[in-house]
Amino acid sequence: MLFVVVAAVHLVQLLLDLPTSGITHALLVPPLIAHLLLRTRGRHTPLVRWSAVALGFGWLGDAVPVLLPAPAQLASSIVLHALGHLGWIVAFLPTWRRSIASERPPLLVPYAIGVVGLIGVCLPGSGRLWPLVVLYGVLLVTMPVLATGIGIRATWGGVGYVLASGLIAWRAFLPGFQLPADDAIIVALYLVALVLLVSGVVHRVERPSREVEPTG
Repeated sequence: MLFVVVAAVHLVQLLLDLPTSGITHALLVPPLIAHLLLRTRGRHTPLVRWSAVALGFGWLGDAVPVLLPAPAQLASSIVLHALGHLGWIVAFLPTWRRSIASERPPLLVPYAIGVVGLIGVCLPGSGRLWPLVVLYGVLLVTMPVLATGIGIRATWGGVGYVLASGLIAWRAFLPGFQLPADDAIIVALYLVALVLLVSGVVHRVERPSREVEPTG
């Protein structure tokens, strides 16, 4: 409930272009981390722990850059969110045999086309940040592919994360690219993606399965 209230307030602030939106932006992810840990209390498997780590780095990627000088903001955001993606990848890796990478490899093609296209569009404007852009792109496509091994909710969460990150990248590296109310659109996609990822993880932990989740 707290997450819904903070998210609604934040989106309204973005639509009204209020300066206090930076404060609510930093308050978005902690309620999701708390929800994840509380819903899985007593079952903090590696999936849960690494998902919490991923959310934590995502939160740092939202909150830390605004505290830094302008030249360092974009690079710090990319690095911290990349670490967040890495956390999701580690969380989802044990279930990769249930993902499309193992069960339906042809479905990897649209993911590959999407990330190659995104990197190709962003590289010309990325300057000295191009290694980070390439690395982020690789992590960005790996996470949603592995998320398909968790379930349908995490699958759509991964897709939503790619869409939100793609819009951010286009806005950062394509001069003149802008959508009406693009801040609100990007944040809404980002939040829906996180909710679906967290919901997918919780459902996976709660769902009875013949397979034993690793506990070490």
